[in-house]
Amino acid sequence: MSDDTAEPFPPAPWVLRGRLLVSVFRVPERLVPELVEAVPVGHRPVRLGGGILVALAFAQYGPAGTLAYEELLAAVITRPAGRLRIRLTVP
Repeated sequence: MSDDTAEPFPPAPWVLRGRLLVSVFRVPERLVPELVEAVPVGHRPVRLGGGILVALAFAQYGPAGTLAYEELLAAVITRPAGRLRIRLTVP
């Protein structure tokens, strides 16, 4: 859906200032197939107790930065080449 009244984004790079709240959950893989499908080649989800680790984050960027907005992120915690990484996926 397009919003013709929205102003265009300012040119990058952007400076973002705000808050980030993150929680990590163990989730049965079958409940989040779209997140698992988005894991890149060469990565594998971190498994714990029969589930995978998923991080949920809420970001609130305030007027002190270039842009002010809120977003919700879902991330599968993956392990490429023996190191922990987070792959952010917004389904």
